[in-house]
Amino acid sequence: MIRAADEDEIVLSEGDVVGVSCLLERVCYEADVTARTRVRALRISKLLLDRLVADHPALGDILLEVLGRRLVATLVRTSPLFSSFDNGTRPAVASMFEVRRANQGTAILEAGKRADGLYIPMIGELSAIRPGGEEVGKLKLGRALGQHSMLTRTPSPLTVRAESDVIVLRMSARRFHDVVAAHPKIVAHLEELARRPSAPTFSLVPEPLRKSGA
Repeated sequence: MIRAADEDEIVLSEGDVVGVSCLLERVCYEADVTARTRVRALRISKLLLDRLVADHPALGDILLEVLGRRLVATLVRTSPLFSSFDNGTRPAVASMFEVRRANQGTAILEAGKRADGLYIPMIGELSAIRPGGEEVGKLKLGRALGQHSMLTRTPSPLTVRAESDVIVLRMSARRFHDVVAAHPKIVAHLEELARRPSAPTFSLVPEPLRKSGA
């Protein structure tokens, strides 16, 4: 399996599950899954899966947990946020994230309010919106949100709203500050990422043209 955003392939084996994101509305699968050998797989249609989850909600929770574990593994391997941690520390930090599902219309961050955690949207579509209601643009997936608000203890300047069902990884503010206290260098790393012109911590799709002298 390989996603456009990944440089390396992820090799799947017996018992792995793919396509769980079909549980979400208005979400497209973001990876190509190609058989390297002859494969025999079990397939459940989205229609039947939706019915099963409606009758047995716990099944949906289990499938989303499977999806969440894979997203966390991908995050540790590819996100610039983890590049300042050694290989032994990365899994411990990654385990502090919880998987959250946000329905269409949910505000992940709200303008004028301090972020209550570090959010990394992994699946779905999100918009950045100014306090007056003007849409700034769509957000790239896999980029961290809320860290500047927590580090500076200031309100978020923008609202981030889910435009489809969204899967986000969330680290609570308490855990975030625990990580910062244990690894002070992460603050400098986050600030460095934020200063980059195309900061991977908060990027738009497509990125707006900068005004001359900005």
